[in-house]
Amino acid sequence: MLSEFIVLIFLELLSGFSAIMIGLLFLTIKSKNQTANFFLILFLWCLSWVILTGVYFQYTEEQLLDTLYIIDFDPVLLLVPALFIYIIITINKSFNSLHLLLFLPGIIINIFYFQESEIFDIISILFTMLFDLTLMIIAFRVLIKHKKKVADYYSELEFKTLSWIKSIILSVFILHFFIFFGEVVSHLSEMLSILFMCMEILTTLFIVYWIGYNGFFQAQLFLETNNSGVQ
Repeated sequence: MLSEFIVLIFLELLSGFSAIMIGLLFLTIKSKNQTANFFLILFLWCLSWVILTGVYFQYTEEQLLDTLYIIDFDPVLLLVPALFIYIIITINKSFNSLHLLLFLPGIIINIFYFQESEIFDIISILFTMLFDLTLMIIAFRVLIKHKKKVADYYSELEFKTLSWIKSIILSVFILHFFIFFGEVVSHLSEMLSILFMCMEILTTLFIVYWIGYNGFFQAQLFLETNNSGVQ
């Protein structure tokens, strides 16, 4: 059992630090998709913060945590809005500053202190799930609609670029599934809780490296083909 937890911690740390490094690499590349990349970097770094502080909370003494108020910052409600805006810009839709209002729930949560309680935790989880899944459904519908619109202009290779973004959306859906049902089964079975935790960690690791791999080689091509093919 101890060796299993060590492996899980290693994978969590690998995901967290990899997200930081991939975000830094995105800062160094020159791309016409730089505005969108900013939000992808924000997604990666917020994800890294969630992962690494989660590990820290899990294995650090409570007395020490009480002295580190900065750790209380929780960007979980900033994650999907950042990814959503990245997707919208990448498929060449006009960026509206009103999109930034999607960050408002996450900002409010971090400005106002809420006394921890079981009821608040349940409400927070349900709201986060509903908010995130709604954005991903909208992003998926926009992506499918765009794919149909430009069908006559895109080659097979360029359709693969659309597909990788779709795979990220589906991966986020799967991740939320494991998170939600992991919370449910944690009250029922320790074995099931560990199983869902493993799936959650592996899905997160996949998302980080899938973004890292495809983000560099396909996002810029996607924007360029949009500009040349459809106005």
